Amino acid sequence: LPVSFGPVPHAVLGSVSHPSQATERVMVALRRHEGWTDASLVGVGSSIKQCMLAEGAAALYPRSGTTMEWDTAAGQAIMEAAGGGLVKVADGEPLDYNRQDLRNPDFVAFAPGVSPDMVSLAAKAVAGRTNIN
Repeated sequence: LPVSFGPVPHAVLGSVSHPSQATERVMVALRRHEGWTDASLVGVGSSIKQCMLAEGAAALYPRSGTTMEWDTAAGQAIMEAAGGGLVKVADGEPLDYNRQDLRNPDFVAFAPGVSPDMVSLAAKAVAGRTNIN
């Protein structure tokens, strides 16, 4: 059953060891959106991010850069079971597996209760399709 809890904190998860310009673009875009001006970036390692999303401890995990299928498969299953998800930046569809190329495309993972509009905004920022000036 989907997890039920109060409002999700406006915490965005990022990589401790691989900071990226895409994550910075997401932060700028979110902070300009009404209700998200207090968004904070929290650096945590590896699959812990996906568990934090599933439990509602954070809202979003935008990822640009190399990850592999084994980095996301279990976490995606947990997030989806909780009511959240993980979608590809390119088309907004859930990440699929058993591909010829095991490298993942850029993606945005999200907690249960995060609006599709915010997931879309984060995906556009990862792709560099937002005006952050």
